[in-house]
Amino acid sequence: MTDFEKEILAHHKQLQSYARHLTRDSYLAEELLQDTILRLLSKADKYEDRQKFGKWAGVIMRNNFYNTCR
Repeated sequence: MTDFEKEILAHHKQLQSYARHLTRDSYLAEELLQDTILRLLSKADKYEDRQKFGKWAGVIMRNNFYNTCR
């Protein structure tokens, strides 16, 4: 397991909670979380260590949610 994957696991509950906050639905929250994790993994090369992972992941989740709602 890479350090990046460990970061995702460490922030899983925080991201899950944020997904529930955004969607107000447990099923949609789980879908949003899974899609966000896939996006995080695909953007791993763009992550810079000086960024706070939780905030960076939250922005990706929020943008993903907004794009889905359009």
